[in-house]
Amino acid sequence: MLIDVDLDVLKNYLNVNKEKLKSKGITSVRARVENLANVNSEINHDTLSNEIIKEFLKKYEGHEYTVHGLTEDDMRGIPEVKRIYEEMTSWEWLYQKSPDFNNELETRFDWGVIDIQVEVKGSNYSILRV
Repeated sequence: MLIDVDLDVLKNYLNVNKEKLKSKGITSVRARVENLANVNSEINHDTLSNEIIKEFLKKYEGHEYTVHGLTEDDMRGIPEVKRIYEEMTSWEWLYQKSPDFNNELETRFDWGVIDIQVEVKGSNYSILRV
């Protein structure tokens, strides 16, 4: 959930094929993204977190549980959370890893269409079809 991000910076990461957007009647991906703070100026991290907790408590009323916010020290003290936290804050994760994905690049010209399908697994890639 986006509370108050710089949408101009975010749009650099939301690159979608313009033909795909056009076929869905959408002018841009950014047109579908909104900060919650623009909808309600009282929303911030704390108010959103509190509302999520409140709804959780309502949903699971009658069950036994303890709500506990995690600090960085807590995250380092729970083995599975520590492993995930360390992995996702490591240099390798931030700068070297790429999730596996497939992508299709298509461009229309007066003389025809170029359609390239790419499969990426880690740092390896293969062109599936041109």
